[in-house]
Amino acid sequence: MLDTAFVIDETDPTGGLRTIADDAAEMGLHLVPVVSPGRDHGHTTAAADLHRLRGAGVVRPALSEAMALRTAGPRGADHPHRHLGVNPEDIDLVLDLGEEANTELVESVARFALANLPHAGQWRTLVLAGAAFPRDLAGVPKEQITRIPRHDWHLYCLLANEASSAGQRVPTFGDYGVAHPDPTLTVNPRFMSISGSLRYTSDDDWLVAKGGELFKGRGGGAGGEAIRPATQMLALHEEFCGADFSEGDRWINRVALDPAASCGNPERWRRTATNHHLAFVTDRLATRRAS
Repeated sequence: MLDTAFVIDETDPTGGLRTIADDAAEMGLHLVPVVSPGRDHGHTTAAADLHRLRGAGVVRPALSEAMALRTAGPRGADHPHRHLGVNPEDIDLVLDLGEEANTELVESVARFALANLPHAGQWRTLVLAGAAFPRDLAGVPKEQITRIPRHDWHLYCLLANEASSAGQRVPTFGDYGVAHPDPTLTVNPRFMSISGSLRYTSDDDWLVAKGGELFKGRGGGAGGEAIRPATQMLALHEEFCGADFSEGDRWINRVALDPAASCGNPERWRRTATNHHLAFVTDRLATRRAS
């Protein structure tokens, strides 16, 4: 999916989106634009135009639209395909709760939205997405493993089970991986003390293992070696899935056991965490479908 809010030229959204889609197609990638009822007309038109050329747009109602639905009734949700001019069968409908997945209100709102969704059986796909990972790890202590509850996964399992029991359409799960949904950084990392940390997905929580300081302010820190203690803590943890579970797990195990193994950098650490997360969530979703 491609969120047009971050990449499209406001002066020519249709041309900009088409150029990106064409470039992606040359690399064998099929991009599907993300729009929402609150997006301006230019973005909506660009997504609809791309649909007519290549495929469907994605409508992403945020929590605010779901809350409006709760008061307006089922007819209030009839807008996603109308404002795109695209049939429901060609739309991937994503109920994106964002970081609101951590709040108490969201459970009842999401439950109502799913139960009263118009054209429930017609959408090409129906996804319930959330983002429970915190914005940063500033309050997480070093040299130990800290648990962060996966509220988005817990909420999905609850509502998916309820939908199945009620004979309603069961949504697919979506999340933001091991990251906060806001991709922007509001502080200057040159003046921060950043620790080597790994985010490791387990059934109920993320296990956050913090090692030493990568760098500290304008100088100092252990560099890449800051991550080795974190890999060692995870490799010894009872919820470590084993080196053969994913490429990410293999990397963690190798760095933990081999003093000569390269420790990489923050990009490598996030890639490792994401690789394990994708493998883990895929495995758990497959287990749910089989049960």
